Amino acid sequence: MAALGLVGCASSGANEVASSASTTALTAPTSIDETLSCDMVIVGGGISGLAAAVQAGIDGHSVILLEKTGQLGPMGGAVEGQFGVESTMQKAAGIDFTIADVVAHEMEVAQYRSPGAQWIDLCTNSAGNIDWEVEQGVLFDHVDDYYGTCTLATFHWFKDKASGGYIEPMSARAKALGVDIHLTTWATSLIIEDGVIKGVYAEDGDGMVYQVDAKAVIMASGGVGGDSELVAEQGWTSDWVLFAGNTASRGDGLHMAEQAGAKDMLSEAAAFVMNYVPAFPSNHAPQYADPLNGMVTGVASAHGFGLWVNQDAKRFVNENVGVSNMMLQTMPTKANKHSYVIFDQAMFDATYTGLVDGVADILAESLKTNDGDSLYSADSIAALATKTGLDADTLEETVDRYNGMCAAGKDTDFSRDAKTLTAVESGPFYIARIEQTYFASIGGVLNSAKHEALTTDYETIPGLYIAGLDGAMLYRSVYTINLGGSCCANNVNSGRYSAINADEYIKFL
Repeated sequence: MAALGLVGCASSGANEVASSASTTALTAPTSIDETLSCDMVIVGGGISGLAAAVQAGIDGHSVILLEKTGQLGPMGGAVEGQFGVESTMQKAAGIDFTIADVVAHEMEVAQYRSPGAQWIDLCTNSAGNIDWEVEQGVLFDHVDDYYGTCTLATFHWFKDKASGGYIEPMSARAKALGVDIHLTTWATSLIIEDGVIKGVYAEDGDGMVYQVDAKAVIMASGGVGGDSELVAEQGWTSDWVLFAGNTASRGDGLHMAEQAGAKDMLSEAAAFVMNYVPAFPSNHAPQYADPLNGMVTGVASAHGFGLWVNQDAKRFVNENVGVSNMMLQTMPTKANKHSYVIFDQAMFDATYTGLVDGVADILAESLKTNDGDSLYSADSIAALATKTGLDADTLEETVDRYNGMCAAGKDTDFSRDAKTLTAVESGPFYIARIEQTYFASIGGVLNSAKHEALTTDYETIPGLYIAGLDGAMLYRSVYTINLGGSCCANNVNSGRYSAINADEYIKFL
């Protein structure tokens, strides 16, 4: 199963951009090659940026859309579906649940840290957004609970994923509405006069510098997933963090919003992060769907493979933690200096024989090359500890305790499902260090239910709107994906309603 559909906001990789686009200068350029003018300038041409552009075009505004890469929808093309509540498709399929059911679920799983008003706004608009998208030419296929992984049947499948079902028709609609699209062009800083946003400065791949005068700016630049320093601010600091998202997403929106006085919420933002082991190969795109080194049944899996220990050789979590939300597999590791998975030959063979061709040879080669010094084998647990610098006595005690619980059929420490308890007792034994693959940030800039950028004092910044991943503060710290497609739905909703609210703002200028 491809997790892209469930998460609803993943990247399959995106165009590299010129190195000069890697940072946001936040200062006015010394010279301008061309001055452009419009009602709204939209920074970013992904799912949210296209929704904003189309809505603004429908409302009769002149629109300039700046996309940093060479294609529209660089992050969203692989998304499989979109969240919805009480939609036409659900009613036709006999699916019946309410907005209150969804909001209550999300508030509970997020320990009431998520903004309830914004969840109500998203849910209330979700059915209308889907109908609106269909009117623009977006193609949906059917609605269900994504192979039983969603708490409710919220998942509206795109035809041919978002690349064919959303990006192509929405791009065509934007062009038909007269949206002025500039590819390989990035905003470098905001134009601010007396605290009011008046447009952006921008640069393109040929070195042309633009002043784009606008009555409102919609920031939809895709988060921080391509910037290692900003990712580290979220707590992902290992030298072996693998960056697999959009290389162009380097925090431009966050930096420019901060330039205008917006509150930085990156430390509380969620992220799309999965586990991997550097020594094992990843032959799938996306990496986390690889049957050996990914999410489905991988060594650092969401389904309880092996015994997990920290740098103190202590077990620290129910290894099956990701079964209800695959994002949870990474969260417990964040508190550790190092995290490891321990398994034996019998466990490895039982899991992968018949599932991965040539798996014995892959294991042998992985041990030999040992990328990241992350995989070791030994004939005893004590020897395994020595190879990784763990305390041998403590590790033996941890393994003995775990094996005793496996024999008893009851995890008295973390209450792991007994059906997934398998003892580590048949050498040779293996230990692999768990690292993370970072795909995308989800949130980062404080914004209102109307998607207005907010200051540290929760005051609006006139003329600045935050859409898509830059402002997806529906999730605090942990991406709650049990209601499938909600991130994609937020991208559409925040993009569309940023334009609607900016339209109201412009009317009163």
